[in-house]
Amino acid sequence: MASTTAVTAVTGHPNYSSASSPVFPDVVVCPDGNRSRIADYLAIATATLNRGFRITPVHPMEKRGVLYNWNRNPTTTLSEVLQHAKDFPNHNVGIVGRLGVGNHCFLDIDADGVIERIEQETGQKMPVTYTVCSRPQTAPWKKHYYFRQTAYSISRLRKEANRKDTTKEVYSDNGTQMHPSEYDLKGVGGGGLVVAAGSVRKDGEIYTVVNDVPVISGNNVLKRVLHPLLKRLGILKAGLHAFRHSRVTMLRKNGTPEDLQKQWIGHSSLRTTDRYSHTHQELEYLRLAASKVGLNFIVGPNGPKTGEALAQ
Repeated sequence: MASTTAVTAVTGHPNYSSASSPVFPDVVVCPDGNRSRIADYLAIATATLNRGFRITPVHPMEKRGVLYNWNRNPTTTLSEVLQHAKDFPNHNVGIVGRLGVGNHCFLDIDADGVIERIEQETGQKMPVTYTVCSRPQTAPWKKHYYFRQTAYSISRLRKEANRKDTTKEVYSDNGTQMHPSEYDLKGVGGGGLVVAAGSVRKDGEIYTVVNDVPVISGNNVLKRVLHPLLKRLGILKAGLHAFRHSRVTMLRKNGTPEDLQKQWIGHSSLRTTDRYSHTHQELEYLRLAASKVGLNFIVGPNGPKTGEALAQ
């Protein structure tokens, strides 16, 4: 018979009383036969909240949020954590991401070798950022990489994505045949989550921090890489998104067909691409364009005028 113990109150939170928590076994036997330790929601949630994450209680067996609208109204205060600890004392903790500048998003790696392929195909090393391993003993490649969203990332990534390996087939826990997942991008749409460090899987493994560093953001890249480079080149300070504007402008100045402009920039509508062009601000380009088509235009800072209008 399994021994029992009460939830231990976290030091530094006098408002929390272990007397209000139910008694539970040290080990729980899952329906599939796995034996798992019990998660301490209060301890996990407090540590996660102190890192600046927005959180929600997660079902310990199913990795899903249990609160209504958890993706729109995540927990952000200690008072909420204390209440949830009474209602869900043995639940895991989910970290919530949602589309928005400064919000968190997550690259969830599910298959071995995916990071190496990403680095090989992009020619870039995976940036050092806060990282959690979901199965450190049995599948150390399964990791969650944390990022902060920027204006540029939002312009390119507006919904969550999942990549599967269509060359393989596996069976899910309920016996459904499926293609295995290679990676997921979470937290860039209406709301997604990853399970927080310290949470307990149903097989007993614990989600473990493997890179205990701040979550990388676009500001780090700007300050440490882009801005020093622009200074050396004698170019005015700008953000990463400025390069998209300059690219559209250069494509149009060189007569690139509109359908190719839209495709290369990644827009679904040419009207969106139009807002990135600044050819109307470049007088020399406008004068050259007018002369090429044989129009009797004299282009000045206030727009084109015909020769007859200027003579009057």
